[in-house]
Amino acid sequence: MKKSISLVFITIFISCLACAQNTEYDKSAAEIKNEIWGSKDPDFENVGIPDQYKNESAVIIAKRYSLDAKVKKHFRFSARIGNKEIIFRYLLRQKVLIQDKSALEDFSEISYNKISKSTFGMLFGKQTDELNTYIGARVTKKDGSVKEVMLSEAVLLKDEKNQKDEKLAISDLQVGDILDYYIVSLEKREMSTIDPMQFLIGGDYPILKFSLQGNIDKIYAIEYKCINGAPDLHITKDADGDNQFTLKVSDLPKYPSIQWVSLLRQVKVVRFKISLCGGIYGNCQAGEITYRTTEHDIYEKQKNNLRGLAFAYLKDYGTGEKDFVKENIKLLKKRLGKEPPADSIISTVYNSLRYFGYYETIANRKVYPGKSRNESDLSINYFSAFLSLCLTDYGVDNQIIFYSSRYMPRLEDLMSYDQPVFMVHAKGSRDYYLSDDGIFSQIDLVPGYAEGEKGVTLDYDNAKDIFRDKAKHLDQGKATIPVSKADKNKILQKLQVSLALSSSNSTTTIERQITCKGLMKEDFQKSLLLFEDYYTDAWKDQGESQTFIQDFDEHKRDRPLADQWRTSFAKSRETYKDVFMEDVKGDYDLEPKELLSYKINQTGVKLHEPEFVYTTKFVMGDWIKKAGNNYLFEVGKLIGTQMQVKEDARKRTFDIYEPFARITEFQISLNIPDGYGPEGVEALNKKIENECGKFISAAAIQGNQIIINVKKEYSNNFEPAGNWPKMLLFIDAAADFTNSKLLFKKK
Repeated sequence: MKKSISLVFITIFISCLACAQNTEYDKSAAEIKNEIWGSKDPDFENVGIPDQYKNESAVIIAKRYSLDAKVKKHFRFSARIGNKEIIFRYLLRQKVLIQDKSALEDFSEISYNKISKSTFGMLFGKQTDELNTYIGARVTKKDGSVKEVMLSEAVLLKDEKNQKDEKLAISDLQVGDILDYYIVSLEKREMSTIDPMQFLIGGDYPILKFSLQGNIDKIYAIEYKCINGAPDLHITKDADGDNQFTLKVSDLPKYPSIQWVSLLRQVKVVRFKISLCGGIYGNCQAGEITYRTTEHDIYEKQKNNLRGLAFAYLKDYGTGEKDFVKENIKLLKKRLGKEPPADSIISTVYNSLRYFGYYETIANRKVYPGKSRNESDLSINYFSAFLSLCLTDYGVDNQIIFYSSRYMPRLEDLMSYDQPVFMVHAKGSRDYYLSDDGIFSQIDLVPGYAEGEKGVTLDYDNAKDIFRDKAKHLDQGKATIPVSKADKNKILQKLQVSLALSSSNSTTTIERQITCKGLMKEDFQKSLLLFEDYYTDAWKDQGESQTFIQDFDEHKRDRPLADQWRTSFAKSRETYKDVFMEDVKGDYDLEPKELLSYKINQTGVKLHEPEFVYTTKFVMGDWIKKAGNNYLFEVGKLIGTQMQVKEDARKRTFDIYEPFARITEFQISLNIPDGYGPEGVEALNKKIENECGKFISAAAIQGNQIIINVKKEYSNNFEPAGNWPKMLLFIDAAADFTNSKLLFKKK
């Protein structure tokens, strides 16, 4: 009986605690709503729309970001005595006129992280980061009436002890309505600092009034940069000495919703960082404002990072990488019977470090053999630094390059918290540009985000030079990372196509072999490969004597782990067919009626077989239509869905950041059905070619087959905006080809 009473008491206590938490949240929500809806902001009062925006999908009447940062000191019985609690509030408010169904879909619901909480430590030493998000929305109808959206209509997406996510549907929102909504995040942080922020001055829709404002406690330091032509912040101090800043801009045209942009290089951006200063928080000064972090500052920070890595390398504080490389160099010398050339050393060191990082320590890692492993990567900067130091030890001339990704701000626009990317430039009989971009990287593959980037170099004689800060200054050396040619990044699809003609259920059977090379293969490897398959190739290529599972089997205590891996390998095969079904569906925007077979021919991991090759055989419906005694076949569907450029994206002012130069080629053999003759073959011959790329298709009848060869090429990884019309010529030609048809007439 006593136990029952205790359980009842605990249940009541927990319920009361939850009720108190809800009451506190609701109280804060009401206060925020009264503050925002109860105060007048002139930017949000005027709802007139200029004539030039009458045909836009939507118009942002006003958009405001507001930041507030305070500090609360309190005592903790922990190592961090005198801990400071950061209180940070972030507000986004937008007022939007909805002018068509596309915008209606964009603004019809709001998803948000309502509550998030994480803790560290115990009892009085416990430290907590806590986030509460509050939203509000109201709709002004065409007749001028205002309807507030009830938060009680929000749907719970995730309900866990320390995290709750919700989605609020804006009910009864219609074209012609004005939606006014806000999102307020209130954060209390004891464990972590405030994340850096970036504010794009503009968006997918025109903005009539844009503002950014903040009130930052004088105990913080502020670092910011206004880049790509963004106006500077206006900064003042209030009576308490706190920093206040504002930025106001009017009449911003929309950023065209187009592909291949690098927003942090092409649009006006304010980059912003708030830091708590002193002691464990950093060496900044309270109240300090930094707005001109220089390239030299960035380089010096990276040199300091390298000093630590060089010291760890000298003292061999790693996990065995040096010994693993040393053993493989010994095997190389033994195999050659002489001192190996620089090219062999470069290849051996690079591949040994990657194998060690991705495969050698597999016994100490969690058993997860599925596709999630395909996303794993090493620390690219640690890898590059360690690679450079190893190569230097074995007499290979090399230097470290610091650069910024094509999709990050330029080097000169980086800030103190940014991490430039490291790459190694090694010199053998040719130049090697080496980095690691994930488990499928290879020695001759420069990541697409690095191609063409200008960087600075660090030259040094040995690890001691770096550690003792005697390496040459970074800004004394310049480097430009090479750009690959289109033919190095290629997909070749060979299709054997047969038609089954029927008055009720005609089908198309396709046996397709796809070969991917260069930068075109990684996405396919990530989506289609299982760890078991490419590990098998990797350990053989590395020259290992047996697999890690065989190693486990030899030791009694490790045998259960070997069984776990075998079981997991088998389990990952159970749904493997679905992966190939999705692959076909993704290419043709249509699920196949049946997948007859699928096979990985080459994983693309072996050094002497670098292409990724796979084969599928499947049946498609809906491509053949009966026309009297004849049949109409949508032959253009065989090259899959192609890029369609909408009317509002056909004029472009932004330069074009393509992923990399590339080619997609189709070699199609289409069997002519018995008793039928094809018409329309000649119309499949098309040719558009210029300095930006090409689309070429050639078709001819050969015996009982129609042979069709199609080639689409993007010749460069970057084009100025002025070349967009030239690109549209072959982009449109490819899109038009997908509408091509052949008529098979009854003889």
